[in-house]
Amino acid sequence: MQTIQLLARTEELSQKGKIDAAVEVLLGGIGVQPENPRVYLGLSEILLAAKRFQDAKDALSEMPPADKIKELRKAQLLAYAEEGLENYAAAQAQIEQVLLMNPGHAPALNLKGILAYRNDDPISAEKYFNRAIDSDPGYGEPYTNLGMLCLESDRPQDALKFFEKAFRLTPTDLDIATNYHSYIGATADFTKAEVLARESAALYPNNQKIKYMLIDFLVQQGKYEMAMSEIEDAVIKFGTDNGIIGAALKVREKLGPIAIRKSSPKVPVSAVSYTHLTLPTMRLRCRSRWSPYH
Repeated sequence: MQTIQLLARTEELSQKGKIDAAVEVLLGGIGVQPENPRVYLGLSEILLAAKRFQDAKDALSEMPPADKIKELRKAQLLAYAEEGLENYAAAQAQIEQVLLMNPGHAPALNLKGILAYRNDDPISAEKYFNRAIDSDPGYGEPYTNLGMLCLESDRPQDALKFFEKAFRLTPTDLDIATNYHSYIGATADFTKAEVLARESAALYPNNQKIKYMLIDFLVQQGKYEMAMSEIEDAVIKFGTDNGIIGAALKVREKLGPIAIRKSSPKVPVSAVSYTHLTLPTMRLRCRSRWSPYH
């Protein structure tokens, strides 16, 4: 029960974008439970999601021996860490071990596709991504990777279908959410995206990325009052980092000065002056090259 509570707490921190805090909690957990492999696995997952590949690899190297299922998970995470470090031969060797233990392991098949792409073999990459989907239709990452392949082969409608499917299945994955967000920003198809982001935000109210996506989709459609309401909620939940103040100021500029009722017991967040802050404006994060991890 203590481990479950620990991992749930770190998952909440991670979704709020507080990666360093989540890592600190897990390191504290390792100090209390140094023989518990689940804590090491949880730590490496968060580090991988944050692109801290060497740190994830180091955490896995310290993991004590575990049962077959946890060792399988360790080999999979280590393979993804090696791929992130561009140690492709080591990643290939690790993922082959996983597939020997479980030939239908969806994340392993997905990584086989990534490695095939790295080897300039998009046909094999597509085959492995489809095999990963066949093995686990609820696994979002191979869909977003297929979307990337569709973009490269000039199939934008297919790409949208795959990005959308990936986000529906796994909206809390930062790379999946970012790919979908970036593609919608490039195509300006904000109406349907708003609905999907709102549904995801209702399911995962503590996820910072999803909330910021919803705000951006509302702003892009000129729905400034709705956007301001979401911004106020985001400031309460996540604080004033990551450009949210810049977004708030731009939206307030569009709406004009706020009128505060005398009977109002609270001052709205949007009425506070943030002119002394120099945080960057919230914007889309575009990638320079295809990859689910870089």
